Amino acid sequence: MFLSDCKRGDKVEIVDITDNWGRTVVIPFGIVKGSKVICQAVIPNGPVVIKKGQGTIALGYPLASKILVKRRWG
Repeated sequence: MFLSDCKRGDKVEIVDITDNWGRTVVIPFGIVKGSKVICQAVIPNGPVVIKKGQGTIALGYPLASKILVKRRWG
C-alpha cells in the first residue's frame, strides 16, 4: 500500500521510497525506510499530512503515491 492510500489515523511504517528525487526531499525530515508515522489527514488527490515524533509534515499526492508503507499497529 502507498502512503497516498492511507486513512486518517493509520499508523504505518515506511517500507520504501520508490523515487530517488522523493527520497532526497523527505530524508531531511527523517522520513526514511523503517520510519514509523501516523497519518493525520488525507485529502483525495491532495496532500497527505503525517506525524513523526513531534513533527508534522504535509506531502503532496505525487510524492505520497511513491512511498510504500505497511500498517504497523492498531
